[in-house]
Amino acid sequence: MAHAGSQHDLLLGALHCEKFLACSRQKLWWMHPTWGSLAAEVPEETQFMLVKLAPAAGASDEGPRYALLLPLISGPFRACLKASPLPGRLSLRIETGDEAVRAASIPSILFVSVGTDPFTLLKEGFAAVSDRLKTFRVREAKTLPPSIDQFGWCTWDAFYSSVNGPGILEGVRTLSEGGVPPRTLIIDDGWQDATLEDGMDQSVLALSASPPSFFSPVVLAARTAAKIALAWPVGVVMRLAQWYYETKVQSAEHDSVHITLWRFAATTFFKAPLMSKFADTMDYPRRLRSIEAAPRFLKTLNAESDFGSFVTSLKKDHGIKLVYCWHALTGYWSGVHPASSSITKRNLETRSVRPSPMPGILRVEPQLSWDPITLREVAIPEVERVGELYDNLYAYLRSCNVDGVKVDAQAAVTMLGSQSGGSAFTTSKFVRAMERSVTEHFGPENHCINCMCHPTECLYSYQDTAVARASDDFYPRDKASHATHLANVAYNSLFIGEVVQPDWDMFQSKHPAAMLHAVARAVGGCALYVSDKPGVHDFSVLRRLVLPDGSVLRACLPGRPTRDTLFLDVTSDARSALKIWNRNACGGLLAAFNIQGSVWDKVTRQNRMSGVEPNVPARLKPRDVEGLVRSPEDWFAVWATQWSPAGDLISSTLAILSADDALEITLRSKESCIASFARIHEARTRSGEQVKWAALGLEEMLNGGGAILAEATAQLSDGSVGAKMRLRGQGTMLLYCDKRPMRVFINGEKATFSWEGGRSILRVPYDCGTEAHCDLLVA
Repeated sequence: MAHAGSQHDLLLGALHCEKFLACSRQKLWWMHPTWGSLAAEVPEETQFMLVKLAPAAGASDEGPRYALLLPLISGPFRACLKASPLPGRLSLRIETGDEAVRAASIPSILFVSVGTDPFTLLKEGFAAVSDRLKTFRVREAKTLPPSIDQFGWCTWDAFYSSVNGPGILEGVRTLSEGGVPPRTLIIDDGWQDATLEDGMDQSVLALSASPPSFFSPVVLAARTAAKIALAWPVGVVMRLAQWYYETKVQSAEHDSVHITLWRFAATTFFKAPLMSKFADTMDYPRRLRSIEAAPRFLKTLNAESDFGSFVTSLKKDHGIKLVYCWHALTGYWSGVHPASSSITKRNLETRSVRPSPMPGILRVEPQLSWDPITLREVAIPEVERVGELYDNLYAYLRSCNVDGVKVDAQAAVTMLGSQSGGSAFTTSKFVRAMERSVTEHFGPENHCINCMCHPTECLYSYQDTAVARASDDFYPRDKASHATHLANVAYNSLFIGEVVQPDWDMFQSKHPAAMLHAVARAVGGCALYVSDKPGVHDFSVLRRLVLPDGSVLRACLPGRPTRDTLFLDVTSDARSALKIWNRNACGGLLAAFNIQGSVWDKVTRQNRMSGVEPNVPARLKPRDVEGLVRSPEDWFAVWATQWSPAGDLISSTLAILSADDALEITLRSKESCIASFARIHEARTRSGEQVKWAALGLEEMLNGGGAILAEATAQLSDGSVGAKMRLRGQGTMLLYCDKRPMRVFINGEKATFSWEGGRSILRVPYDCGTEAHCDLLVA
């Protein structure tokens, strides 16, 4: 760069590609995928980009080539990609967010790599970036928390911020009585003692005392108009304002006159009624008043109003193994109450910081200018002392027998560095202090879920924590979001899945989109938890995901889109299915979804239905599962089940496929299909008879292949051939077996079985009981 500055736009040159996938921020907190082929289509705030390169003239036919572009964090600077104003050109925005933090030379700010395998490119690329930056470790180097392997229940969509003791007990009880006992409990927002700041009506809700100087004459007139307006019926004024916002502002471009006018109004004469409305309807303006749980919450727990004894009872009497509690990275949404006696007695001194969103995210989300968090100041400890906040909070939680935390609203900290070293510097201080305190108080198993954390300032600071949410929330009442949620978690997982284990969020089992999301969680390799209201459950869905002991059959890897769908717009191209692959210990897993018909609208900045919901074809191939095919001579048995949106089984199919064959299906709107791929083993008896078999998995489960821990072919002492497997769980083990077996043993005891000769399907009922596994022998 020619001069020292806090912000630079670096022209990278022309983009020549066949297609690209860009993961960019759709909100302050979250990313989503965009597909395209032109530089002009690259969104603002692109943090990850995978490019399918156009074939070079005269190049040998060695298959597609891909490029990976990763804007990085370099000291106090963060970077993102965007379209350049010059036609066909790509730019790199480099910024600190603090005018006082400047530089003319910024090293290690963009990583670029080229290869022929996109998944290898991702894995090796992130490993190289981790080694270079030394600010984060890759997922494979981290310890995953035990919570991801057991069924969980989160209180959020069941109660929102009105969570209470009787409701928690009822939710745990009804799930357990239905045969799917939760083992992890997440007590979400609502347990903390948070309040509006004392005197808010006079101070925070007052007209701005320091408006921009060039608006001063207008502000004086506005204040006069505001006084007159107060004499009008308040309802009329607010309805007019709501009409203007919904018809003009909500879908306006970031630099339009409507956005400019509303931003001015929201920060001057409309600030008071807006903040009053926010205070009445939202928790965002509230601040943490005490480290301890809220008196309102405590009174609902037990006669002693004791959080610790309540948590202990959940574990002792109700089968809960792990309890996590929610909090924001800043303590609560708007920080820590600066005048609270409970806070000051712990020497948790705070300072008020006015959030300052950077230009790129304001172009993406203009609403940040009048967000309830940004309309007022956020009260936080000094950056160097923020660890004391977490130490106090976590020490209290640990004393109450709580095992871990869900740390939310992390991206808010990226707006708080304008006078303390910039976004990257401030965020890293908060995240590292939080991680250190998590380990110190909850142990080395990484009992932490990172949430609302998609800025790279957060992601590239995770040295230890190993789980992070992969997308915006599952919104039960927002129909348009239910399909785009799946696209977001799958494509975002390509990126964040190299840093953490992606968390695909909770869903509700008794819901029109439940089966779609159940199949997604089965293939996602993610934690499985729901947020059902107590007593409102669909156990036919849950029992296909949860074993009777409360454990789950989690696939081994983060679920990611298949190679042939990486660059397809699976939400709105009217022809493509979303396909997601994963691996089990002894086989492959592949799911396909028809999620056409809803999109994230960048103009209105919300999910919307497109009205186009066609049937789409899907080809399920062994090669879709990366690393599954070892040789062109491999053959696989495939068990595929297709599901309606209502949870009805449409079909179950056993197919025998070569390495290059495909099972072809058609999916109607919001239908899904999940398939287990099992390698076919061949062996010969001493008499020369050939036997073929493949272990497919638990028939009753969506990811039944996850029940198979090991498999092998063995020659038995009597000259026959045996198929040996180590299993977990209980139910009906499904195998492909081309000849009827003579005998079947479980843990050495003779077992019953049935053989369907027409399809060569062997079914063996089994139950490992309280044991971690059991051994199955088919001979």
